[in-house]
Amino acid sequence: MCALALMAVPATAAAVQRGATYAGSTSKGYPVVLQLSGDRKRIVGVIEMWDAPCTAGSDFPFGGRLKSGITLARSGRFDAPRRLQFSDSGGSLIVFRETVTGRIRGGTATGTWSVNLQQFDQAGTLVNTCVVDYRFKARSQQRRVFGGRTAQDQPLALQLARSSRAARINVGWVADCAATQSFYQLPTLVTNVAVARHRFSATHSLLAPTQQGGSVRASLSIHGRLRGARASGMLRARITERDAAGNVTGTCDSGRVAWHAGSG
Repeated sequence: MCALALMAVPATAAAVQRGATYAGSTSKGYPVVLQLSGDRKRIVGVIEMWDAPCTAGSDFPFGGRLKSGITLARSGRFDAPRRLQFSDSGGSLIVFRETVTGRIRGGTATGTWSVNLQQFDQAGTLVNTCVVDYRFKARSQQRRVFGGRTAQDQPLALQLARSSRAARINVGWVADCAATQSFYQLPTLVTNVAVARHRFSATHSLLAPTQQGGSVRASLSIHGRLRGARASGMLRARITERDAAGNVTGTCDSGRVAWHAGSG
């Protein structure tokens, strides 16, 4: 099954800087980035990711950069319901619905997002439903909050501390598992990243148990450089799967992935 998702966030025309970028996270822990038009009247791009549980037993992950054209109200409020319908590669009909509501006040954007995907077989029978609801909050501050994307089209939100000597990074990534022809799509939040001479480097590792008694370890390394209102760097994510006896049963790798972000 394939799907599309569109997201929009508003801006108060009098309070938002020209071409402002808002970066933050959702209540599910995923990074989100919102890009305004130069005239401050529309949302022109969203970089987001989510994972929707499905009735068929699996989850439906999504991540990418999406163009949008949501007109912003003068009050900064927005309400953007949308509906898409298309066929997937297997001939199933996909009906996608979303509703995004919220508001921007000055340098802060908040709102809620609801996504519903339904899959119908060729006979018209509903065979799968995927639903996710969450809140989001993002900020815009020149040379303090950076938002962008990776070469995998996953969102990245970076926030500097007031001292500019530490950073908080939330980034999405995809690691391919060649042996099983599958993949992992996950967000990773790294806090208290030391910044020196406008450069930083950090690693993060998380170990999670499996229902079969084994484990999955997700490891991320990321480094970057800040240049005024721009930031860029590289990251790499790896997955190691082990059975209950500790034997490695699978590995997945994102490879070296470039990322870029802007502030303002």
